[in-house]
Amino acid sequence: MPLRCLLFSSNEEMVQPIWQVLADLGIEGEYCRSAVDAVERVTTQLFQIVVTDWEDQPEAAFLLKTARDLKAAQRPLILAIVSDDARLPEALRAGANSVLVKPIRVEQVRDTMSTACELLRSKLQPAGPPPQIG
Repeated sequence: MPLRCLLFSSNEEMVQPIWQVLADLGIEGEYCRSAVDAVERVTTQLFQIVVTDWEDQPEAAFLLKTARDLKAAQRPLILAIVSDDARLPEALRAGANSVLVKPIRVEQVRDTMSTACELLRSKLQPAGPPPQIG
């Protein structure tokens, strides 16, 4: 089952490199320009990753809080897109697991998303039998 990502931003141009990386990594993506749509989707569908543009306040903070308030089994990994170092601690304090820094670079998105995918897939894998000793 492929990982699913919800991407919220009012800036369509900034979304393009992120969308490219999602496709390259085989992640199913859904893009919302509207916070109302994004909140509705995150509460009615299962996403393993939510990316929110921290510049879209207060909507980005509300989406992040909504995603954090989901039951543990449904709670996605949350990435906030920040424009400068001053916004980074604010996004992390609000509950973002990690950040993408503007200007968005494909290499940065690929590294961050690859790490997120590895983490999520390891959590989704059923535990194997204990190793044999002896």
